[in-house]
Amino acid sequence: MNVVRAITVLCLIALACPAGSDAQETPACIEPPLSDEALVKGAAKWMLPARSIEIPEFDIGRPDAAPDTRVRVRPARGTGLSLMPVSMSVSRPPAREFSISAVMSLAAVVRVDYRVAGIGGACDLTVQGPLAVRAEVMVDRSLPAEDRVRLLTVDQVNDGGLQLQGCSEIEGIPGFASDVRDHIAGPAVSEIFMPACRPCGSPAFQVCTTP
Repeated sequence: MNVVRAITVLCLIALACPAGSDAQETPACIEPPLSDEALVKGAAKWMLPARSIEIPEFDIGRPDAAPDTRVRVRPARGTGLSLMPVSMSVSRPPAREFSISAVMSLAAVVRVDYRVAGIGGACDLTVQGPLAVRAEVMVDRSLPAEDRVRLLTVDQVNDGGLQLQGCSEIEGIPGFASDVRDHIAGPAVSEIFMPACRPCGSPAFQVCTTP
């Protein structure tokens, strides 16, 4: 049976089965269904637990730095980036989607390998403090097997409260502190605002199996 004939037969079967027949129906989600606001609040709690994530290696460099200045940052001693929830709120501004605001306590130790003015070295750098984020999310009920809360846009990332301790020998490199904050905050924000899926018949959220 070719594809066109198969589709035609399936359509005829669907038309031949009235709504009140014994045909197997798609399972309904939790009844009564949660409101959009309750769904987003549940997803926000799932997005913001205490956790440890990996920090990718990155390089730091600015056009106004000395040409022989090289800085590479990587996790120290196999440690990751620790995130602890401090506060979280959900709101819905008029005529807009839902907004999730949160403050997380961030802590990480990274190893910095550098070469400045022809002199190379290495040091451990501690980064810790509050990370404030806000994002706009939307409720997606288009899939029959699950409810989904997914990211639309990140409205705010405030990493100015992150304090750096250590590596005093290179703290004067232009843009060093701000680059470190941004490179560490980036993976944290990506990890926090992963799409949240709640399968039908279950109150628990989980990682979405499809994009």
